[in-house]
Amino acid sequence: MVSLFQDLPFFEIKRLLIFSDKCLLKMSSFLPAVSSIIERQKIPFHYITPTPADGNCFFHAVVDQLQRPDVLGTVQTTISACQTHTLLRKNVIAFIKSNAAFRHSEQFEALQVAALQQTGCVSLSIYLQQMSLEGSWADTLMIQSTASFLCKDISLAIDTRPTGKPWETFFGGPNFTRGRAPTLTLAHLDQSHFQSLHPLPEQMSCRGCGKQVKNLHHISRKSDCKAFYENDKETQKDMQACFSCKKLFKSLNMHLARSETCRKAHGWENQENFSQQCVKDKKERYSLSHAQELKDKKAVYNKAHSPQIRERQAAYDKAHSAQIRERQAAYDKAHSPQIRESHAE
Repeated sequence: MVSLFQDLPFFEIKRLLIFSDKCLLKMSSFLPAVSSIIERQKIPFHYITPTPADGNCFFHAVVDQLQRPDVLGTVQTTISACQTHTLLRKNVIAFIKSNAAFRHSEQFEALQVAALQQTGCVSLSIYLQQMSLEGSWADTLMIQSTASFLCKDISLAIDTRPTGKPWETFFGGPNFTRGRAPTLTLAHLDQSHFQSLHPLPEQMSCRGCGKQVKNLHHISRKSDCKAFYENDKETQKDMQACFSCKKLFKSLNMHLARSETCRKAHGWENQENFSQQCVKDKKERYSLSHAQELKDKKAVYNKAHSPQIRERQAAYDKAHSAQIRERQAAYDKAHSPQIRESHAE
């Protein structure tokens, strides 16, 4: 701390400390409102570190999102190098200036008109000059530009949105289509503050829609919800992939039962044979997941029915004595060297 302030005059150090105290006060005042959004929308998210409320909160929040375990590795190296709000802001401005196709798109031009009216700037160059200054609040145009620069969707849980529809999403893919999953998630207190939100590892509600769920089977059918889970290893370990349609499913067999195209691609032309295989697979999955329970039940049964088991075995041996002798003789002949060696020992 001393090395940072040693060359500054006393009044400047005092001003910076007062500004820092105000930022901390603002951060603490915003957190209850963020918690209120999470509780009202029933979305399984939380904040880990309060996002600084210094006018750069949007860029602070996005930088924090880029460090999420499920997000790391899904962005380019040059983008992952944006580890400060200053670098991210600078790169987004440079992206707008250098990308003529993006600037001349209908969506950008519509957002540009609104941004110029809101800020009072007479041209895009003046607007970008203003937005390049630290402390300039990010507006809709900057949010969309950041999503397009990152090639990732940015979803905002806004305090003014109706219950049951928590997110407003800015698509980061080419031509404003969906970007690379997973989506970045921020809370937004309208006209006030952005707060980075992290998904909870264990949840009873869907990250996308906030609905109470027993499992995540419905994300295979709802692309809006699925975007919040892709590249999440904890979720994917319980999902199965269809190599035909490239989608994830809680139950691949249920998907194949509904989709004739995918079923044929997996080599199941006959519906009856497929149904029989589904039953077989279900039994195998149950046996694997309940192996210890089944072993314990079998031990209890054998102990309780040992007289009957011995009687049934004796009756079988008597009825099949000829076959048993033949099988034993065939085995002894096929394994005579090993048998001799074991007897010699």
